[in-house]
This record gives sequence, structure tokens and C-alpha cells, in this order.
Amino acid sequence: MEVDKEAARRERREAKERAREEARQERQEERNTRVQKEEPPQSQPQPQQQQQQQQQQAEGVEGTPVVTTAASVLVEKERERERERERERERRSERHEARAKREKVKVGSLRQRLADVLFCVFSCHSFVLFLWF
Repeated sequence: MEVDKEAARRERREAKERAREEARQERQEERNTRVQKEEPPQSQPQPQQQQQQQQQQAEGVEGTPVVTTAASVLVEKERERERERERERERRSERHEARAKREKVKVGSLRQRLADVLFCVFSCHSFVLFLWF
């Protein structure tokens, strides 16, 4: 049952990631088609058109210009590290849960074996006492 819950969580998480990735790709495709519609087909773009094209490529998700500075690069790297740490934490917790479940099964089977042995011992003992008297 816990494995089912874990699998369901993993599937939901993967579905969310796929949905985010698809949404990001759709936004990128919309931007690309917008840029292609706005620029006239010419073999040599004019300097002003080159500047507009660079500005359009530098626009972020919200349409605001993105300024790449050393600080923004560092912030993005730190965000990526934090995402990686979070993924590693999730992997560790999944491994821990799986290990705990395996150990629980082992303990349960050991308890069952002990119960079976004790039942046999007491049954035999009772039978011997019955025959003795």
C-alpha cells in the first residue's frame, strides 16, 4: 500500500514536471512564431532589425528585457544547485522509505516464524503431557 502511495506521488510529480516543460516549450514556440511573423524575410538584416531581433531574443517570459549580469548568473547557478539538492533529498527519502518497508517485512516475517515455532513447541508439549497422564 505504501509502495502504491509512493508510486502515485512519483507519477504526480513527473506529470507536473512534464506539464511545466510542455508549457515552457509552448511559450518558446509562440515567441519564435511571433518573431518570425514580425521580421520580414530578407537575406541581410539591417542594423536596426538586428538590434530589434537581439532585444526580442533577450526578452524574458513576461516580455521584460533580461539583463545578464554576473550576479544574475550566480543567482541562477544557486537556484540550480538548490533544485539539485531538493531532487537528492527526494531520492534519499524514497530510498529510506523503501529500506524501512523492506526491514518491516523482515521483522514481520521473523515474528511470524517465532510464533509458528512457539505454537509447534507448545502443541507438542501439550500432546506429550496428554499422553503422559
